Amino acid sequence: MKRFLLLSLMVCFIALNLLGCGKGDNNLNMNKNNIPYSMRVNTSIAIRSSGIENKYGKANVTRNLKSKSYEVRNMDDGSKLFVIYDNATNRVIDIWQLIKLFDHESFKNIIEGKSTLKDIIAIDPYTTIMEKSKDSAISEHKLINNEVYTINYIKKNGEWTVDKMNLIANDPSEFTKTILAEDLRF
Repeated sequence: MKRFLLLSLMVCFIALNLLGCGKGDNNLNMNKNNIPYSMRVNTSIAIRSSGIENKYGKANVTRNLKSKSYEVRNMDDGSKLFVIYDNATNRVIDIWQLIKLFDHESFKNIIEGKSTLKDIIAIDPYTTIMEKSKDSAISEHKLINNEVYTINYIKKNGEWTVDKMNLIANDPSEFTKTILAEDLRF
């Protein structure tokens, strides 16, 4: 009975957040975009296409691929929102808002131990950091050629500071392999 009640409360909370009724900034808010792959694969929240359409409106482009499909929305600020679905379940498996795909050069001035989250946001305004503990967090940034930077942060003097930047040569989400080149033009 307790388990059923807890599960019911969780479903209500998620539904309220998807409908835009929730306020606040949670440590693990699955209603955000650009959530690092390592955090996303360890969650069991199933966002469906109807929730995305309610929040962002109709897609400008829809592509149906073999096991996945995706939508592209041109946002008012000039960015693009990419939503990738699993065709078997219609569940959202990836959602990213980008002004462009980055390259190594984009992050060349970031210095581990010195640069802050503000410096990262100046490069990628859609950065989402996910707290792993009260003093550590992670963000992820899509690069050209199916690469990804994951950036680990530590809290120094109340500010998120870049601790370590990790280049992943093959994006485990295969974002740039999934999206057609014509849809990645900004």
